[in-house]
Amino acid sequence: MIKTVTSLVVLLLSCASLHRGAEAVSAKCGGADVDLTEKQITNIKECLKLVGAETVHDLGIENGACFFKCTMEKKGMIDDKGVPHKEKMGDLIDMAIPDTVKGQIKAGLEKCFDEESKDIKMKGDDDMCSTFLPLAMCVHSTFVKIC
Repeated sequence: MIKTVTSLVVLLLSCASLHRGAEAVSAKCGGADVDLTEKQITNIKECLKLVGAETVHDLGIENGACFFKCTMEKKGMIDDKGVPHKEKMGDLIDMAIPDTVKGQIKAGLEKCFDEESKDIKMKGDDDMCSTFLPLAMCVHSTFVKIC
């Protein structure tokens, strides 16, 4: 589960796997390095705090879906009603994902959003964020296969 949640974090930061160094946080996808911005790192830390975790390694089933949802909100991928929007995902991928895998990532994530976001509950109806879990798992699987 830790690897799953870590990959989900990185998706939202337009990456596929998270690596922590002394002061740096970086990611790789398609063999290319993708550096995280200070804003992205701040978003991760804020979402970790929100779900009661200190690092991504502290995330599990009980708080991983809410962490995923939080990072999506921070990236502007969820509207004020709590509904995710795949069209905003494309811009994030274009900014950070290597050209060699952009098409595959977009196609895979569009499928995830189409198939797994239809049952997501509105804000206030899913305090445990459990309806986000199928989308989170699909996103993770897509990145594992491609990156």
